[in-house]
Amino acid sequence: MPILLRIHVTLFVLCLTLFANRAYAQNVPTPSVPTISVPKSEACIPGTPAWTTDGDVGGATVTLTSMLVSTKAKRTYEHALKALTLKNFDEAEKQLKMALSISPVSAVGWCLMGTLHEEKFELDKASIDYSQALSADSQLLPAYLGLARIAFREKRWHQVLRFTDQLSKVDPVAFPAAYFYNAAANFNLRDLNSAEKNARKFESLDTEHERPQVYLLLGDILARERHFAGAAEQKKFFLTIVPDADDTDEIKEQIKILEDLSRRKEKVGVTSIN
Repeated sequence: MPILLRIHVTLFVLCLTLFANRAYAQNVPTPSVPTISVPKSEACIPGTPAWTTDGDVGGATVTLTSMLVSTKAKRTYEHALKALTLKNFDEAEKQLKMALSISPVSAVGWCLMGTLHEEKFELDKASIDYSQALSADSQLLPAYLGLARIAFREKRWHQVLRFTDQLSKVDPVAFPAAYFYNAAANFNLRDLNSAEKNARKFESLDTEHERPQVYLLLGDILARERHFAGAAEQKKFFLTIVPDADDTDEIKEQIKILEDLSRRKEKVGVTSIN
């Protein structure tokens, strides 16, 4: 192929790639906000009930300050937890108010109230509750995570980073979701290196695939970095975990675009070599 024609072909393919890449970026939404329901792994009382002193309850995750609750309040919290699990929010709120009237400085109580208000989409109230929990016990990590979730929903990316960084400094493995929120915030702030680093950290810790959205996020990160083949593979893996996702057709279309971009990029490389 003559050199001049080869240059024209290369430029043409590059233009197509850039145009398709721009179209992909325009059609890819910001990574979806995590569901409002708070998973067990992010709960205020992970595993062993926080108001008992028997056994190991997770070191800095639930501290002695959090466990200073009267016997009467313990029973009330048990009723509140049951109601919260059943989505009986009115009963849960009634029980939590009763418990907090008995033990007004209970960090776990305020954290649970934050979870309740977060479930009800009352995010301003939830933010105040989580802050109250941290005032009572600065080591109650789920409260930091609650504040990070709220900041994420409201697109306050720098606050997401602050809360998740604070949490990870206290315990880098207790709450893997911190890395997920951190990665998504960095993606939206266009810090792709930090976004990928934290997304892959979360991926390694999320052995139960509690938040498979991380694979969509990694796909978008890799696409922005022009690693189209890797981006397509991440999105394909998401569909193996959630084959009936609401946006399955949209994700499949994104995969087609990414695979097409990967082929064009490879073609550009081969053409340039030749």
